[in-house]
Amino acid sequence: MLNINTGLSVSSLNRLQTRDLNETEIYDFADILKQADEATNSSKAFLKSLTADKLQLVKKANSLASTINVDSLSAEGAQNLLSHR
Repeated sequence: MLNINTGLSVSSLNRLQTRDLNETEIYDFADILKQADEATNSSKAFLKSLTADKLQLVKKANSLASTINVDSLSAEGAQNLLSHR
């Protein structure tokens, strides 16, 4: 178990570990979620602002097979990618 509070629930942490995220990736993903919570723009706009590496981490955390094409996401789909609490 992670030794510093990530703000994620135990079930979310377990899910991320099952998806083969290491401790650094879990902390980084938790930081992305925190930034998304604090962002004043939409979830879709927030995802568009991420670097390719961070978007790849969102993909891995959500256990997606395909690359995330932000332009093709609905507003709800974008929000769902950032809902792991």
